[in-house]
Amino acid sequence: MHSNPSVLVVKPTIKGTRLSVEILLDRLADGWSEEMLLENCIRLSKEALQAIFLF
Repeated sequence: MHSNPSVLVVKPTIKGTRLSVEILLDRLADGWSEEMLLENCIRLSKEALQAIFLF
C-alpha cells in the first residue's frame, strides 16, 4: 500500500491501482467476501488484500 497525492487525495491505496483501503474496507463491512472483492477488482491481489487486513 502507498499514498500518492495525485491519487485519491493522499488516502492509502493499493499500489498500481486507484483502489483505496477505505473503499475496500467499506465493501467488506457491507458483506462482500474476499472472493467477491478479488473477482470484481481485477488488479487486486490476495497479497494486497492481506496487507489491508494488517493495516
